[in-house]
Amino acid sequence: LQATVNDIAHKTIKQNSSNQKISTTSYTKNGQLSNDDSYIWRITGVKEKTMDAVAERQMSIYSEPFYTSPTGYKMCFRLYLNGDGNARGTHLSLFLVIMRSEYDAIIHWPFKYKVKFTLLNQLQSDSPSKCFWPDVNSTCFQRPRTNMNIPSGIPKFFPLVIFKQTYDEYVQNDTMFIKVEVDFISERPKLVFIPGVSELANDEKHADIIHENIERMVSLR
Repeated sequence: LQATVNDIAHKTIKQNSSNQKISTTSYTKNGQLSNDDSYIWRITGVKEKTMDAVAERQMSIYSEPFYTSPTGYKMCFRLYLNGDGNARGTHLSLFLVIMRSEYDAIIHWPFKYKVKFTLLNQLQSDSPSKCFWPDVNSTCFQRPRTNMNIPSGIPKFFPLVIFKQTYDEYVQNDTMFIKVEVDFISERPKLVFIPGVSELANDEKHADIIHENIERMVSLR
């Protein structure tokens, strides 16, 4: 038993070291690990999902859960293909969701690390990205008391007008990719808040089918 506790502690300490890697669990079927150990979300059926978002049949979609390390933070994406709140109809809105896991008791809270989102360009190497620092005072980044915390991230992640003009660069075979990187190394600046960045998802009044399914899936594990 002592050996097991020591092993867990050793893995936890490694999470804050320079060789931190983002990993995924065996049930993350739609995502994959890139060569630089960041998590990539593969989104299929983009055309239909976009039409559902515009028609407000389903405002947002969720990625499958993933972990920042074998015993690290559990999280997922939430994407609004037609924007959320003030960004509705103008931008893609992308949020990070911290999820409850069996390792929460042995990792640091609140989650305070720099997050980088990248919309992968499938035809060129130039892929747009945005970063944010979590608001450590927000409940979004505290230890979860339910299956999922409230999403927080970047409402104005990418302009829809540019996305539509360059659609073929980001969507091939009705599939697009979004990458997340968590920076455990950089020191947090004293002032990090920028309007439009690290904000809450506004559209909580809509009950998304994907949201309900993912919470049910998590609760069964």
